[in-house]
Amino acid sequence: MPLFGEIRNGEMVLNEMGRTVSDCWLDLPNHYKHVVLDEFVIMPDHFHGIVVFTDRVGGTGSGDGVGGRVWAIHESPIRKTPQRETHLCNQPQPMDIKQRRNMGLSKLVGRFKMVSAKQINILRNTPGVPVWQHNYYEHIIRNESELNRIRKYIINNPLNWKRNDCYDE
Repeated sequence: MPLFGEIRNGEMVLNEMGRTVSDCWLDLPNHYKHVVLDEFVIMPDHFHGIVVFTDRVGGTGSGDGVGGRVWAIHESPIRKTPQRETHLCNQPQPMDIKQRRNMGLSKLVGRFKMVSAKQINILRNTPGVPVWQHNYYEHIIRNESELNRIRKYIINNPLNWKRNDCYDE
């Protein structure tokens, strides 16, 4: 649903719920000191944003939930039973639920979605109604040219918007 506003003349015009999403996004560095926000755009029915973790992998583990670790969820299936044996060659092993909760990016996205959904549901008087889809897409940006390409994609997203006919009533 186009919950956050509308595209007018190639520009995103935020409504109150869209401004709530923006405020929640911009507040994240106040809760995660090793995070810098880069380009982002709120679209009528979704969001794109770049998060920069300023601490290196294996960093300080500062207790802010980030600790310099960026984990790719699709590479880390949940382990259903505790591991009791030592694994050879220090190969990465699947994480259990507690470990997944401490992943930097998932914790940050989880907070963003939780806080924004709660505030949007207060505005709509719809407590507990989902605002966001269950998961999210992530991609590790590995070089400057890729960063610039993704920034351009985000900036141009409103210009490239095609209204979905299913929104018409």
